[in-house]
Amino acid sequence: MLKPVRICFLLFLFSIFECTPLYHPSQTNPPEENPYKRIRIRVLTQDRGYPLGGPVDLKLEIENISEDVVRLNFDSNQLFDFKIYRKGWEVWRWSYDKNFEKAELRLSIYPKEVWTFKAEWDTKDNQRRWVLGGRYYIEGILNSSPPLRSEQVEIGLTD
Repeated sequence: MLKPVRICFLLFLFSIFECTPLYHPSQTNPPEENPYKRIRIRVLTQDRGYPLGGPVDLKLEIENISEDVVRLNFDSNQLFDFKIYRKGWEVWRWSYDKNFEKAELRLSIYPKEVWTFKAEWDTKDNQRRWVLGGRYYIEGILNSSPPLRSEQVEIGLTD
């Protein structure tokens, strides 16, 4: 009589384990698309060649290329920056001698909206010395969190 009871008990256990999933799949939403993929950032200059000692006009355009509002977070009131490189080394940075306050900013850029930031480089380095002639590379940065960087634009300075 014990044998049939054991068999029934084993069958009962088998049916429980066989019908019960070993895990419960979590109900997760698909990961949200990175909002920064919907932003185009680019540096524009009026020309590709400039005389030494003359100003270089810099323009940074931030464009929402999507159909949705994109919210951008900032850790300070410095929204943008420009960096200029020569042979891989930073020569000049727009924000080098400026002070910015810490702040938590959340700004929205609407569909097809374009933000424009402008600055001027006087062809001096961060230590206020005149730079040499040659090839320079300009990078624009949106100081959001995380920061967005433009592709570098090449210009030439001549005597």
